[in-house]
Amino acid sequence: MGRAAGGHRDLDAGREHRGVLGTHRAARRRASLEGLKMHTAFAKAGPTTIAELLAARSASRARFVSIIDGHTRALPFSQLLARSAAVAGRLRAEGLATQVTGGSAIAVAVQDPLDFITAFLGVAVAGAAAVPGPVRLASSPVHQKRLGAILAVSRPAAIIVDDELYAAARDIAGRTGTMVVSMSTLAADNNDAAEPSATGSPTCYVQYTSGSTARPKPVEISMANIVAQMVQAAEAFDENPSSVSVNWVPLYHDMGLVTSVLRPLWSDYTSVLLDPFEFVKRPEIWPAAMTEWGATHTSAPDFGYALCAAKVTGAEHFDLSRLRVARNAGEPVRPATLERFAQAFASAGFDYAAFTPSYGLAEATLTVTANPVGEPPRTFTFAEPSLRQDRAREPEEGEPLVTLVSCGKPVRGTEVTIWNEDGERLREDGRIGEVRIAGPQVSTGAIAPSDADGERCRTGDLGFWWKGELVLLGRAKDRFQVRGQNYYSAEIEDSAVAADVRLRPGRAVAIADCAASDPAPRVTVLVEAVRECAELSAADQADIARNVVRAISSGLGLSIDTVHIVPAGTLPLTTSGKVRREKCRDLVEALGTSPLPRPGIRTKEHQR
Repeated sequence: MGRAAGGHRDLDAGREHRGVLGTHRAARRRASLEGLKMHTAFAKAGPTTIAELLAARSASRARFVSIIDGHTRALPFSQLLARSAAVAGRLRAEGLATQVTGGSAIAVAVQDPLDFITAFLGVAVAGAAAVPGPVRLASSPVHQKRLGAILAVSRPAAIIVDDELYAAARDIAGRTGTMVVSMSTLAADNNDAAEPSATGSPTCYVQYTSGSTARPKPVEISMANIVAQMVQAAEAFDENPSSVSVNWVPLYHDMGLVTSVLRPLWSDYTSVLLDPFEFVKRPEIWPAAMTEWGATHTSAPDFGYALCAAKVTGAEHFDLSRLRVARNAGEPVRPATLERFAQAFASAGFDYAAFTPSYGLAEATLTVTANPVGEPPRTFTFAEPSLRQDRAREPEEGEPLVTLVSCGKPVRGTEVTIWNEDGERLREDGRIGEVRIAGPQVSTGAIAPSDADGERCRTGDLGFWWKGELVLLGRAKDRFQVRGQNYYSAEIEDSAVAADVRLRPGRAVAIADCAASDPAPRVTVLVEAVRECAELSAADQADIARNVVRAISSGLGLSIDTVHIVPAGTLPLTTSGKVRREKCRDLVEALGTSPLPRPGIRTKEHQR
């Protein structure tokens, strides 16, 4: 949350020379109607397995395209069944997959996107459950620990890896006795092509949550979940064979897997895949690829759009005029990000109405709610004090304001409800509580037995209804009270990074701890300096900290006890780039007694 961002300004300047937005709209409406009819008929007729879906694409003209380090490769949908069957045959020959109900689980940690897709689908065709895993095993301790945790919990029969990751994977897998299989071995020419399993695992794949607020947990996704989500997404995001998606989100995460692999396969359209690690270094590859391939769809968390708006120049050389769905999800959607990206790429023909804020989670396969396609994202302005009292309302004259982005309405067949801590369902607009969901795309394993009706998944997210749409505030674990007022870590963090240009957007964490002798929580803020400011003077460090304290105090009415300005790269992150809040608590304790990796970039202020 943050201060009121103001109304959306006219961002149409520079679009006239393209002249394509209006000419496409009638065709889009016709394609959307035909696409909905196609998806409905396709879902009723099948498929019931991944193999049947691949067989239905045997004559497809769509393809997966990877662009890595400037090199472009393609994998036609029409070849997927044969390649996946070959992988399945080799897995069965090695005794790593069974054809009985409740078959084996096989982890997939393959960095090359086309090889990942082949391995993932091959595991499914073999009748086993695929377990996507992180891939930076040779260089990232975070990825190494996460993979070790995944193997320890899921206990797969084997893990499939790239050749260059074999040694690192073997060291990790050796602790759990997991066999390591190289992708080159599975992809080699052989005569072991297998018939698709008809009685394989009821679980198609196991998706692990990001672990930003707790340890990653497994979510079992069935084919029924996938089919339901594909139909929902095709309707909600207007997907059909004329669509083209360009994405950089890692395939081992739910957003990457669903938006870049499963949805294109279902709706039969080309999917272009970029290297997520290259994107972070060179964000211009994203708009460049969308220009080259005429992207109609893309999906990314808020920080991706913010990074492009801040770092990419020469927008007039790009063409985003065909982009009709720019999904923003996976973390809080910030009004300022939408404004800045739209302004930065107005000369590229970007249409603000293409923004499609949505809400999703691994337990729901992916998507739960979405803003209607073609309609500008809606922002609502509330009285900031009202959010402290669990009942959002419109502001009165002179009150502090906060502007939030709507996450839209539930996708078809999905129920979204709000509940308070006493187990009471909240039906009125503005009543803040925990979001609970139900629907055919929700994993049955995500439904807590303790729920009153045994049918809803508790998300751990806080939000409320407003004018028929869902508005999110943050994680329940990240809310705390000071003098009877509710505060959310996300709003404190947003205020902190906006306080000074020398701080990194999206790289802050606010932590509240209560001492036994003092019931009022002590609030600590850790925020990273930009890489260009690695060598700050003591005066600069103190100045930044004062700016942070002042911004939070004036904007939120909250006193901060301690501010740590830390070097870029200090905050521990998940494999999806989210700050690991629980690990940051350990960092706070260390900062209390030990110097930082680069001594000097640290300031401590107390405000009581």
